[in-house]
Amino acid sequence: MQKSYVIDTNVLIEDEKSIEILRNGEENYIYITRTILEELDKLKDKKPHLKSRIFSIINELEMHKDEVEILQLQEEREEYNNKDNKIIDEILENIELLNIKNPVLVTNDNILRFKAYKKNIKVEKYKRLTPFKQESEEYTGFSEFNNKINNSFY
Repeated sequence: MQKSYVIDTNVLIEDEKSIEILRNGEENYIYITRTILEELDKLKDKKPHLKSRIFSIINELEMHKDEVEILQLQEEREEYNNKDNKIIDEILENIELLNIKNPVLVTNDNILRFKAYKKNIKVEKYKRLTPFKQESEEYTGFSEFNNKINNSFY
């Protein structure tokens, strides 16, 4: 069954391959809100330790540019003092506009999941989440060696 996923910033940062994983070949539709794209753009300047991760996400978006749709408000109705509320409005407005069937917001942000649920948007936590590591931490120079110890002498 085909699904429509809206991927949140925290999921992209934790796993830039989430687009490819959630797309599952060509089975599912992937959406990102304009607010999430803007947040990624701001993070690359505000958080230097995330810069390489953000560029990896941008590369993934570029690779999947024909498969990822951007959701945005048709007109700014109000000033948003909370990005979560704007993300929810972007999803809600585009459900009808783009005829998105049963969108699922994928986020590990508990507050955003709660707010979306209260607005009748399906929500899921991203399960393939691994703790964020700096690029230098991912490659230690050591490889894992599984050595069985003969316990008969102990």
